[in-house]
Amino acid sequence: MPQTTLLCLSSIIRNFSNLAFDSLIQNLLPVLPGEVTILGHSPPGNEALIERLRPHCRQLIWSFTPDPVLTADELAQDFRADTIINVLRNNLLQWHWLGACAQLKANFEAEHGPARLVVWSRPDLLYLWPADIPSTPRPRTLYTSPHDMWRGYNDRFCAGDSETMSQRMKIGRYFQDVWYPSLLRDPDTVLGGSGRTWNPEFVLGCYLKEQGIQVQPSYTHFCRIRQVDGQLYGLTPHRRGFRAHFVHDPRHSDLREAERQRFEERASKLLAAQTRPGVIIDPRRIEHPPGLIERLGKFLLRRDHDRRLVPLERLRELEASAP
Repeated sequence: MPQTTLLCLSSIIRNFSNLAFDSLIQNLLPVLPGEVTILGHSPPGNEALIERLRPHCRQLIWSFTPDPVLTADELAQDFRADTIINVLRNNLLQWHWLGACAQLKANFEAEHGPARLVVWSRPDLLYLWPADIPSTPRPRTLYTSPHDMWRGYNDRFCAGDSETMSQRMKIGRYFQDVWYPSLLRDPDTVLGGSGRTWNPEFVLGCYLKEQGIQVQPSYTHFCRIRQVDGQLYGLTPHRRGFRAHFVHDPRHSDLREAERQRFEERASKLLAAQTRPGVIIDPRRIEHPPGLIERLGKFLLRRDHDRRLVPLERLRELEASAP
C-alpha cells in the first residue's frame, strides 16, 4: 500500500490565507512522501479558501466549529506569563484547535490505520523555500524548525510519526492539568529563575522533556503573514530566536550538514531583509504613545528585542533569489 502522510492544519483561516496555502502547495506538499490527506480544524470563517488545497491531496477533511467559551478561571492562568506579545486567550484557543485536529486524526486513523508521517502546521504560515521533512521519522522524535525557539521549541510547525504527533497535539491538556498547577506550586523552579516568564514555546519544551520525546531540526523557513493597515507583511524570525545547532547527533550525515548550512545562509538573508526600508515593527511590541512612533522609528528598528514585519513583496523577491 502507498505510504500515507497526514498534513494537519489548525487555527484561524484569515482573509489572506490563500497566500499561505499557495506557499504550502509550492513548498510543503511536494516534499511529503506517499499519498497525502489533509485534516484541518478552524473556527468558522473563510471556509471556501480551503478548496484551494483539494486538488493537491488525496482527501481533504476539515471541521469548522465555534470557539469554546473560556471560563474566568482559564483566562486567569497568566501568572508569570510573558504578556508583551503572548495573549493567554490566543494560546488557549490555539491549543484547543490543535486538540480538535488531533481528534480528526484519531478518527481518520481508526478507519485507515496509523499514518507513517504526520506534519502539523498553522494555516497562516508562508513557506519561503522547500520544507525539510523526514520521509521516515524516528520513533519518539519531533522535528521542528530551529528558529523562534524562545527557551523552548518552535510551536508553529512540526513533524513526526503518528504516536509522537498524537502526544504533541495534547499539549493543551498538559498545560491545564500538569504544567500550570506545577508553576503555581514552585514558579522559580519551573521557570528556571525568579525573573523568568513563560510562553508557549517554553511550555512545549517542558512537555517534550517530560514525555521523553527527542527533538531534531527540520531546516524549514517560514514566517507568519500579517496585515497592518491593509498591507501584507511577513513576521520574520527574530535574530535572537535562531538555534541552528541542536544537540549533536552522530547519525547526522553530510547531506544533513549541507541542509543545515543552507538553512543558515537563508537565515542570514532573512535577517538582512529586516533592516531594509519599508520594514515596520510588529504593532504588538510597540509600547510607546502613537505620537512618538515616527520619531522613534529608526531607534526601534535597531532594538534587538523588537519583531520586524517585512513587506510581502520583499519576501517574494528573497524567495526567488536565495539558493
